[in-house]
Amino acid sequence: FLTAAARAFNDWCEGARRLRGPDVGGGAAEGSSLLCGGGSDGGESDGGERGGLERSRCGTARLRGQALGCVGAAAVAAELRGSVEAAGARASRVSAVDLGENEVGDAGAAALAASLRAGCGVTSLHLSCNAIGPAGAAALASALCGGGSLRHLHLDANQLRAVGAAAFSSALRAPPAGRRAVLHTLALDDNYLGCCGAAAVAAALPTPALAALRALGLARNAIRA
Repeated sequence: FLTAAARAFNDWCEGARRLRGPDVGGGAAEGSSLLCGGGSDGGESDGGERGGLERSRCGTARLRGQALGCVGAAAVAAELRGSVEAAGARASRVSAVDLGENEVGDAGAAALAASLRAGCGVTSLHLSCNAIGPAGAAALASALCGGGSLRHLHLDANQLRAVGAAAFSSALRAPPAGRRAVLHTLALDDNYLGCCGAAAVAAALPTPALAALRALGLARNAIRA
């Protein structure tokens, strides 16, 4: 399975490998068009160290609208896990992944959740417009409870509905499998949540994973007073 998206992701991997070298200068490596220096999509930096490793951690893999499907999303997830396993904890890694509009579905979301649990180093994950339902939402919430570095999760324009919000909330309230990730941004706009779904999300707000939340998107979900 090798689509244009897979080739684009291979290009990103090559750019990331270039950024790992000791000769990294003040910006991204020449030719690595899928990487952009600076902060993550959430507008935050991972720290004050400005060496090559830290700069490369601020890269963004932009694969929006590439018709990846669940198979392509699983390939991206495997690459993210493999880069950590091959190079160790201080390996250069992408910090933001945009997989919007790829129809990754629940299976793709579950594969990405497994990479988050493995410590892939992603801090911002965009999964808007991907036909993700309750099972995918629960898998991502479980990954948050398993620790990791994720700070910004965008699940807008999916198919969570009230049952998906309940699954997400229930997974967040489960006993943690280790140190929890702490979200700063959670976008759930356009998910047909309704009042019951909104109530489920509200029930999860006191959990450690959402206790430091700064931005919560619930627009266009038919929530009425």
